[in-house]
Amino acid sequence: MKTTANPTPKGVQRWVILSLIPLAFLCGFALSDDERIEALNELDRVESRQKALERKVNQLLEATNQCGARHAMRI
Repeated sequence: MKTTANPTPKGVQRWVILSLIPLAFLCGFALSDDERIEALNELDRVESRQKALERKVNQLLEATNQCGARHAMRI
């Protein structure tokens, strides 16, 4: 049985990101232009990787669903 007392990993990830936004905003003023550009480039790389992982998860879910459907047809 799943309880809401323990946050899910995705919930924890959201909490961490949301809690860091104000800090990142404040630190942004302390960074040079080159450091800001580097940070934005790193953010773009992370977002691209996240999208690639999401696509892979969706492919795996689709393959799992297809396997389940084929198995159900045999029964």
